[in-house]
Amino acid sequence: MTSAASIRTGGLLLAGSGVIWPTRAIGQASSERQTTVSAGAATIAVTIRGRGQPVVCIPSRGRGSGDFDDLSQLLVDAGFQVILPQPRGIGGSTDPMGSITYHDLAADVAATIKAVVNGPVVVIGHAFGSRVARTSSADHPELVTRLILLAPAGAVPGAAAIESLTTRFWETPLRREARLALLQRTFFAPGNKPPLTTPPNERGVRIKYDKEY
Repeated sequence: MTSAASIRTGGLLLAGSGVIWPTRAIGQASSERQTTVSAGAATIAVTIRGRGQPVVCIPSRGRGSGDFDDLSQLLVDAGFQVILPQPRGIGGSTDPMGSITYHDLAADVAATIKAVVNGPVVVIGHAFGSRVARTSSADHPELVTRLILLAPAGAVPGAAAIESLTTRFWETPLRREARLALLQRTFFAPGNKPPLTTPPNERGVRIKYDKEY
């Protein structure tokens, strides 16, 4: 297993910053299929694209595998098979959603790998997904040949106030306006210029991102 800021893999340069530069194109015919995988109490919906060396992509928290649509097409064009498991509770993936640990999510990844290829793969994890990727490698080293971590974290603990906000904006009863405000405070650094308004809400009102709640 290899972990590095920049790794060349079969004609693609994948940088730790998330920048991807295709260096060759095989022109593989596009193919896609859907399947489901049982992982204990969970059922994981999986999209599989292309043929070749398998690569599993794990999105960030609360995000679906669609985040990798552009990257997966680049990988397929370069001759890879891309495996996209949907996280629990997103798309067709289901689970009782009790007290879930990183090890549970890593078990979902392992079950997906065993069901689809039954052999070792490259694992790409983005943000929160990088933690799941690392846990997958630690718990199931025989299934992971290489880790590629995009926007990873963990070496430096996050500020307690920000950690609290990242928990709050997932709360189901939260109003849309309040959720947007929490997202802005959590993800937009001072000095950045995020969009000042959102699309009109159900009352036709545009909500300012920088409104305090």
